Amino acid sequence: MTKHYPTARATMQEVAAAAGVSTATVSRVLNSPTSVSPELVVRVETAMQTLGYRPSRSARTLRSGRSLQRVGFLVSNIQNSFFTDVLKGVEQQLVARQIAIVVGNSNNDIGYEAINIELMLEEQVSGIIAQFTSTQRKFYQALLHSQAPIVCFDHVPEGLSLDCVMTNNRAAMAQATRHLIELGHRSFGLVGGPLSYITARERQAGFLDALHAAGIGDDAIWIENGDWQIDGSYAAANRLLARTPQPLALLTINNEATIGTLKALQERKLRIPEEVALVAFDEMAWAGAYNPPLTVVNQHPSYQGNAAAELLLARMAEPGRPIQQVVLEAELIVRQSSGMLVQ
Repeated sequence: MTKHYPTARATMQEVAAAAGVSTATVSRVLNSPTSVSPELVVRVETAMQTLGYRPSRSARTLRSGRSLQRVGFLVSNIQNSFFTDVLKGVEQQLVARQIAIVVGNSNNDIGYEAINIELMLEEQVSGIIAQFTSTQRKFYQALLHSQAPIVCFDHVPEGLSLDCVMTNNRAAMAQATRHLIELGHRSFGLVGGPLSYITARERQAGFLDALHAAGIGDDAIWIENGDWQIDGSYAAANRLLARTPQPLALLTINNEATIGTLKALQERKLRIPEEVALVAFDEMAWAGAYNPPLTVVNQHPSYQGNAAAELLLARMAEPGRPIQQVVLEAELIVRQSSGMLVQ
């Protein structure tokens, strides 16, 4: 049977009318199906499927005398500390307002992400804050049909017009690259990310902007793109290091790429910063304690979480408001891994 996506959430009364039963019967099917004849169960469940009706746990909570509002938080890799730090910022805004957070982790799997989205819609969350796994609109049709308020962070799938919070990635990477140029480095590498994502494209563009503005030729620039994750970045770093000279000034696209790159450098026994100067995109709790301490681009992810939660609250309160994009500036934190002035 084809599932229809209504323009508004179906009500229990509409389900009852479609099934030709009372709302009390619908309630019994939801809460105590064994007390209803199998024929009526089939009729009610068919009506619910046709109308796209999702039982409201929030409504049941209200009937029990308690009020609880939920918001979904969906990310591609919950093990990445960037996303847990964004969640901290979201919590600061929502928990203070007694709004619960339903966390979903897609584990970089489109199918698993779809399951998480369906579960959140079944919970009838009041909105969703998401860092989607894919960049393609086609994977999010059911979510868009649900009319749940959505705020993206990090990137927005192509073709979608949604509220979002992003870092000024191009400017941040350009600043980090200029820092290495000003120290006197003359050979530059980037362990990048998949260019299907605007985040990776913008960071790579900022890297090249700074180098070309300084007159650095393409013969002194090396780029290898990974997949945002440790293993893929480790492989990309090894490909890059296998064809580059030392000394080298190296930048990484995100915190997972930094870990993969450090592993590759250690295995090759390359010294930081004497043989490879390093600037990492993303602050990490251990970056200042590493030997040598790492120079990083700090996106302040908790600020992103705060801003995303504020956008969602505003969208929930005023669904028809204009789409907003919040762009936050990053901070370059200079430590020893980028090296000293090269004479």
